[in-house]
Amino acid sequence: MKIALRHIIFAFIIAGLCVRTFQHREALFNDWDEGIYAKVADDMAERNSFLLPYFNEKPYFDKPPVTHGTAAIAFKLFPHHRELASRGMMTLAGIALLGVTYLLSRRITQFFFAQKLSTLSEWQQELIFFSPVFATALTPVFLDRAVRLNTDSILALSWLTYFLAGSSFKGKLVSVVVGTWTKSIAGFYPMVFDVFSFAFSKQKRSSYLCILVFPLLHLAGS
Repeated sequence: MKIALRHIIFAFIIAGLCVRTFQHREALFNDWDEGIYAKVADDMAERNSFLLPYFNEKPYFDKPPVTHGTAAIAFKLFPHHRELASRGMMTLAGIALLGVTYLLSRRITQFFFAQKLSTLSEWQQELIFFSPVFATALTPVFLDRAVRLNTDSILALSWLTYFLAGSSFKGKLVSVVVGTWTKSIAGFYPMVFDVFSFAFSKQKRSSYLCILVFPLLHLAGS
């Protein structure tokens, strides 16, 4: 029952997002940011350069290449349905974000409230696990980002996968790489949690960490 309920809920969410994306299939890239992403992606697709962004035939280094490259791949694969294909990529990122949100919610809830969960039925547990998913999926910001070219969806996905990776160094490394290649220094933000966790767990080294970390944070914000 638990597996069936989980699948049914996700099926409704995915169907709703797909319908919303399809409704925007002919909407032009009129938004300023979306227009820039589309123009850069178009130049990348023409040059078959999916890692080095181009704008007006010149290398474009204002933002990392993940969002532009993703849109460029969509343009290349579906040249006659660029709006739908590129926005569909963002929808897939949004669906993945909700999936990771569910897994993270499930892990955290089971870790902190294992005894209380054991007294609940399976469908009650699933509703608790899905609470953050519903809260995210129903926000105007998420619904907007799910149908527009943007960096936020992929960045948020990289952040959550970082925490979902737990003690896996490789998983965290991949998450940080994707995050930094999506929105530069913002991709490193989840590491701040680990830095402070390490500092508090190793009191003898905390003063040295403060000396090292705070100058780096100052440079990152400048």
